[in-house]
Amino acid sequence: MKKRRKERRKPRSYSMEFRLEAVTRLLAGESSRGLSRRLDVRTSVLYRWLDKYRQVALQRMGGGEIEAAIEKTSAELARQRVAELEQKVGRQALELDFLRRAFERVKDLRQPNTGCGASASTRRSGQ
Repeated sequence: MKKRRKERRKPRSYSMEFRLEAVTRLLAGESSRGLSRRLDVRTSVLYRWLDKYRQVALQRMGGGEIEAAIEKTSAELARQRVAELEQKVGRQALELDFLRRAFERVKDLRQPNTGCGASASTRRSGQ
């Protein structure tokens, strides 16, 4: 039997926008493991990008300014997430309202089950 050799994958290249988006999501507190799965990027690569981002940011800014920039980015991401969730809640409210009205219609169309029932078609055994 021949053993299969593992073929090396060609290194993938990512755009700067993609990398920045991943780093800002990490800084906003998103799970590195979950982000790694969603973006199909190894966790070690995400942390490498984060380290590079911090190095560049420290070179460009003073120490106190970087925290302010990170907080600003985190706040923007939080606002965006809140807006997305509000939209989702609105859609769900519309769906609930629709289903509630449909249920009421079905309930009104059903025949009432309040009348007396007819006697059984056969007698009980032993009578």
